[in-house]
Parts: sequence; C-alpha cells; structure tokens
Amino acid sequence: MPFGLVNAPATFQRLMDSIFGRLSGNGILSYLDDIVVFSDTLDGHMTSLETAFNALKNAGLKIKPKKCKFFCSEIKYLGFIVNQHGIKTDPEKTATITNWPQPKSKNDVLSFLGFCSYYRSFIKNLANVEYPLRQLTRKDTVFHWDNDLQNCFETLKRSLCSTPMLLYPDLKKSFILDIDASGYAIGAVLSQHEKYGDKEYVIQYASRILNPAEVRYSVTKRELLAIVWSLKKFRPYLLGTEFTIRTDHQPLLYIKNEKDIGGQLCRWMDLLAEYNFKIVHRKGQNHVNADFLSRTHVTCALHNAFNPNPFPSSQKELAEEQKNDPVISFFKENVKSGFCLPHLKGNDKYDILNRIRRSLIIKNDVLYRTYDSSSGRRLRYVVPESLVNSILKTFHNDMGHFAADKTKSKIVSRFYWPSMSSDIKNWCHSCIDCGQRNNPSRYTKEKMVENLSSFTWERVGVDITGPLPVSSKGFKYILVIQDYFSKFAVTIPLKRISAEYITDKFIDKFMMKYGIPLSVHSDMGTQFQSSLFQNMLSRFGIHKTNTTPYHPQSDGLVERLNRTLINSLSKIVPDDHEWDKHLSAVTFSYNVSKHSSTNEIPFEVMFKRPSYLPIDYNLRSDSENFRQYTDEEIGNIMSKILFSSSRAQRYQSSQYDKGRFSLNPEIGDFVYLFVPVDSQYTTNKLSKLWRGPYEVSEVKMPLIKIRTETGQKWIHANRCKKAQTQRCDNETAICEKKPEPPATNVTTPTYSPSHHPWESEDEEEQEENEETEDIEEEENVQDARTPYNLRPRENIRKPDKYCQEGETVFPWRGRTVTDVNEAE
Repeated sequence: MPFGLVNAPATFQRLMDSIFGRLSGNGILSYLDDIVVFSDTLDGHMTSLETAFNALKNAGLKIKPKKCKFFCSEIKYLGFIVNQHGIKTDPEKTATITNWPQPKSKNDVLSFLGFCSYYRSFIKNLANVEYPLRQLTRKDTVFHWDNDLQNCFETLKRSLCSTPMLLYPDLKKSFILDIDASGYAIGAVLSQHEKYGDKEYVIQYASRILNPAEVRYSVTKRELLAIVWSLKKFRPYLLGTEFTIRTDHQPLLYIKNEKDIGGQLCRWMDLLAEYNFKIVHRKGQNHVNADFLSRTHVTCALHNAFNPNPFPSSQKELAEEQKNDPVISFFKENVKSGFCLPHLKGNDKYDILNRIRRSLIIKNDVLYRTYDSSSGRRLRYVVPESLVNSILKTFHNDMGHFAADKTKSKIVSRFYWPSMSSDIKNWCHSCIDCGQRNNPSRYTKEKMVENLSSFTWERVGVDITGPLPVSSKGFKYILVIQDYFSKFAVTIPLKRISAEYITDKFIDKFMMKYGIPLSVHSDMGTQFQSSLFQNMLSRFGIHKTNTTPYHPQSDGLVERLNRTLINSLSKIVPDDHEWDKHLSAVTFSYNVSKHSSTNEIPFEVMFKRPSYLPIDYNLRSDSENFRQYTDEEIGNIMSKILFSSSRAQRYQSSQYDKGRFSLNPEIGDFVYLFVPVDSQYTTNKLSKLWRGPYEVSEVKMPLIKIRTETGQKWIHANRCKKAQTQRCDNETAICEKKPEPPATNVTTPTYSPSHHPWESEDEEEQEENEETEDIEEEENVQDARTPYNLRPRENIRKPDKYCQEGETVFPWRGRTVTDVNEAE
C-alpha cells in the first residue's frame, strides 16, 4: 500500500482490525504496525504468541525479527512505558520537551498544547496550568508573548518531564473519585487504596477548561458539572461498581434530595441514577489531590493529608522502625557490643549520635537516650527519620497548633533525634494553618509613593460613598469626583450604583459640564471595573487606573474628601432624609476654601478667577474687582501649587515613612495575603484573615504580582506578610523538606575487638564537651510530666530553707549553704 495518502493510515488500521479485532480478549492489541502480546504466565504467553503468528500467516503478512522483542517485563508502546506495575511516559519522548523552542505564533502554541494533551492523563491540573496558553489561541486574541505565558510554558515543560506512574485499576476493589471546580476549569482524580494499607494510588488524572456558558454557572452547578463530566470520562471503570465521590463542596451531599429540578439538572440527575455511589465531604485543606484549582499557588508537592504516617503502637514496632534506619541500626549494634567509635568531624547524623553515644542505652531492643530530670533519670526514644513527620504532626497539628517553644517542650521529654530543634521550628513556622491565622509581630509598611499632577483635569479620582439614609427624592449614594491638581470636587447624588446608571451620570453630570479628563483613578468597585464603564472611558480616550484590592490609601485624596463631606452633612442637615438638598452647598463651600496641600482655593484654580460669596457683593463697590486672572497671575498660581503640593507630599511621606518596615519580596518567594472579613455577614473571631501562601511572580514596589486561584493579580505589599520558606516535610507546609543524602553514603567503618580504637580519658572528656547546639539545649530540658518547683530556691535571707546542706545556692559565687550560714 503506498503511504503518503491521507487515507493510508485508516486503511492500514482497518486491515489490522480485521486480523486482530476478535483476538483482543486473548491479550493481543494492535495499532497500525505496533502489535503487543501480553499474558500472566509463560504458558499463556506462548499460546498467545502462536495465535498472533497464525493470524498474521493467514493474512499473508510477515514480521521482521530484528524489530521484535520477546519475553520482556517492560516495553515501550505508543510513547509509553508499560510494565507489570503500571504505565508511565517514555523519557525519550518527553526529553524533547526540554529543548522545545519558545512559540512564535498561535500555531506553535497549538502544536505544543497538542503534545501536552497526549499525556494529559499523567499531568495533574493540566487544564488549569494550560489555561493562559489556551486563551492565547483564541481567534479574537492578538498573539503577544509575555512573562506570564513564559512561566506557564516552563511549568508545562517541567510537568511533562516529571510525570508519575499510573497504576492499573483493581476491578475487585472500590474506586475513589475526587472532583473539584474553579472559575474556569474542572478536574478529577480516579484512585484506589493499596492492597495492604490505607495509602492511595492514582489511576488517572482528568481535567478540562470550561466554556463561556459554563463559566457563568453557580458554584454548586459547576461542582455538579465536574461530577457529571468525570462520570462520563471514567464510565468504563465506574459503571456497575460501588464507589465514593469526594468533594470539598458540602451542598453536593444533598443533591439527590432535590425535588424541584428541571431542564439540564433533570438530565444530569438521570445520568447520576445509572451509578451506585456515595458523596463524602472533605475539607479543602485535605482535598489536595483534586483541589488543585484552589491551591495552584503552592507550586511544590504536598504530602497526602489523608494519609499521615502512623506512629508505632508497640515496642516491637518501635524497634523495627529503628532497624530500618541504617544509622540508628548501626549504633544499636555497637551499643550492644560495647564498642567505642572514633569521633568524625562533620555535622551529619552519624557524627551527632557518636558524640552522645555514652548516653545511649538499649532496653527491650529499643535504642533510647538517657537524661536527668528532677524526678530521676528518664529515657527518650531515639527517633528514626521515617517517624519524624508523624511526631511533628501529632504534637503541633493535632494538639492545637501551638508555637514552636510549646511544641518543643512536649517533644523533647519523650523523643530525641539530631537537629530536632530546627526541625520543630521549621515545621511550626511553615504550617499553612498557622500562617493563615497568625498576625505578624510587625506589619509591612512600604514607602509612600509621591504622585503629582501638572494641570487641571490631568487626573481625577472617582469614588462612591454610602449608603446614606434614603432622601425624599430617593437618593442613597454620592458619586464623588475630585481633580488631583486643583483639588476641585464634584458631587452627584445617586439612587442606585449599577454600572449603567453611574456611567450615564458620569457623562451627563461631569464630562458634559467640566470637560473630559486625561486619566481616571478609582478603587476596585465592580461599577468602575465593569466593561460598560471601561468601554466608555476608552471611547473618550481616557486612561483608567485603579487601586489594589483592600488598599484605599492609593486613592487617599478622594477617601479624605468623603470623610469631610459626610462630617459636614451630619452637622448641618436638620433631617437625615434631606441631605441631598444640602449636598451642593457643602460641595461649594469645600471648593471655595483654601486647601492645606496647595495653599490655594480649588474654585479659583479651576476657573481662573477669584471666588466670591454673596456677602462680597455688598462689601465691594468697584465692579472691576470682579475680573478674570491674568496669564501672569495664573502662571504664578500654577507654580505655587506645584511647589506647595510637592512640599506637602514630601512632608506627608516623611511622617508616613517613620517606622517603615519593608517586605522586600523577590520573585519566587511565597507570601500570605490579608483579606478582611465582612463583619456584616460573619464574625472574625475564628476566621483566617490571611490567604495563601501565594507565589510572587513580579515585583514593582510597592506593588507585587502574585499567583492566586483566579490568575495573577497586582496587590499592595502592605497587605502581605512573608511565608516561611524553610524547607520541611510538614504536610500543610508550602515546600517539601530538602532531601538529605542517603544514609548509605555516610562513611561508617566497621570495627572489631581486635581493632578497637581505645581513647584516653582526656579525649573522652573533650568529646563530652563537643555537643551540638541542639544537644546542649536538650540537656537542661525539664520533664514535661514533672511539675516545676516554683518556690524561690535562691532565697538570700534564708538560703537553707529550701536547699539541702552542701547544695550550691549561688553557683556564680561558688558558695554553698554552709558557707552562707557561717558568713551570717
């Protein structure tokens, strides 16, 4: 058959299907010229091979022996590596992704995404990660490659080069389906429990991007869509079996009890009725395997929160765990035989244990370290590395998330391992639950940024104040507009604050009276961020800027004016419902008053003439005094305003910057973001006011760009605190622990009685003094189970009241109780 024709592959595949189509149940699969034969036993394999050869012979086809491989435990097939345990990607295929060039066009992006989609079953949160690149390929999007797209491109390449192995499903066991949805993607993870133990292994990942109609679904409907889509995706595995669906959206637990449904929801419920499942709710912090859509800012791997490492429940298990640790097992054997080991310079685990070997004993085949407490000599279990995480989780996460010192006080009286002080500190400081709740001892306060305008209507600030008491005419809000150069204010009463209503008022009551400004600055209100308001500004050629969320100080001029207006209105209005009748008078009074920053009157700066009050017409008789300013006077006023405004801002900056504490973030750092709780709907007593941690992707102080659940956004550094970046194995930490070199690489020589390195007493005494910092701290640990004696033992007047004769009372003086009595 001549190749090169568009229908050649399809014709070839039809031939292979006619030959092997009915043999797929015998362990024979074919795709074009790639034929694979698999079986459980050698006899079965020989039978399947004979069947395949006969089928090829009857069809008149031949095979080339050089291209065949027989009796392999692992093969490469269609870009994958298949073995008895599962399926993984072919490193030779994915290695090409490392040198994949930067896309130069939309077609290049589509080619790259097509390669990624072939391995999408292996890539966790693929739809979420590739979302920015998918948006770039839309017809209405202009191709522009920036840093955000480059980061997304590199993330996908790293994901393809580090894919996990997907294990085979066991049809005799139940499946677990974890689902989750975000504002623009849905995803699912199909998994099962291991044959022995509670650890879960992944069978397949699945995710996709929502279409424009699905993006507008409610949260509950999107979560239900994730269930429906994942059931269709994994239908061959789940139909006819009993399985569990886990979600972090609690309303889905009662979806089967809904009665008044119709349309699309009714069709979805019919599909769900085909399956036998139960829905289980799981907290978001434990939903890490499917909840990638709300936790993508944590870019490193998290430990499986639903599978903590259990602590052994018997001494036999404790001894077995120590036996599996190469270094501890080595010391156990030497303690039993009574050997003394040489001191090795270094800081590794072997060296530390070697220094304290005289305090190591074995009891019931378990290695302990002894220490003296007020109640006598006690034993501390020497912890192997495999149990460190379990101990830290038990004494910190499961016991109230107390600080490092309190956590350490509970651990050191029971356990010992090298570097335990730093491990406890890192675990507590990198705990996400603690980071989201604890306030920093010192809040970030970045340097004030000076922002001066050069002429009127160059830049105006816009804000909405209210709600106020409903006036007799139905007004409830005030639209406040102020010029940054002259400080001239415009106020417009509003009945509602919809985007359409505010846009009309902004045009009719402001721009048609005072002119079109060059720039408009506002907060993050939905009215000002709406497409209607933004499009209106674009049509008039107005540049739009806005503050960062929850940081109104960036629009402090208008915010201060709001307070002044409300304060004045509250003092002069006789009836709260008549405030709209006095609003114009209060605004005029503000505009004809000298502003403290410019030392000029806003009205005169705006209209280039003196401002007069009604009383001035009775006091002045010369009509020539009522005139316009000359060009020279206007120039002097403009210069004075620039000088006064600059001086005022420098003074304000100097006052604001006192006690300044800068965050100094760098790209790649993690920060927590402060998000206040709306006290109108909930209390903040038990709320976590800090979100994150989020990764910093760009820095333009005092603004930083972070990766959040809904994409990247700019926020002010004053709302952030740094997340702990020390690496530890805390399952709720932002980073994994830096792997230590394997214990097998530690040089631990073997000794025999004939080659015993005997040491002198001086050398032994010297070694006793060469303890590490952790060991020195732990020697003086008070037993947590023994209460402290709070009586003043160093009583100067009667030192022997609480001390035994001969006991040192004043160790810094070298005096004993008997010495003090003789002196008296």
